[in-house]
Amino acid sequence: MPDSTAERYGLTPGGPGTVSHGQIVRVEPPHLLEYTWDGETLRWELFPDDTDGTDGCRLVFTNVFDDRDTALPAAAGWHAGLETLAAELDGGPPARSPWDRADELAPAYAASFAG
Repeated sequence: MPDSTAERYGLTPGGPGTVSHGQIVRVEPPHLLEYTWDGETLRWELFPDDTDGTDGCRLVFTNVFDDRDTALPAAAGWHAGLETLAAELDGGPPARSPWDRADELAPAYAASFAG
């Protein structure tokens, strides 16, 4: 990540917040990867999906954490990151920076979490 982006999110290369720890919890190649990441659990699952006739797959991503304050930035960030992944898999570049896209999505997530 460029230094300017790291600084924008309160990170500095090699500084606090740039190193994380985790452990692989479960692996079932090529369908499942689950691991912990600094107190969170992340699970990536692939399921067969040929509904569009391409013999493809569907990705289900789950991020479990205890801190409700993490929900908004995590939701917007993963949403943007997964859009970037989809663009790459479709053979094109992302429409915009995932960091900028996460900032764009944050108000909608904030509204959906209010209540």
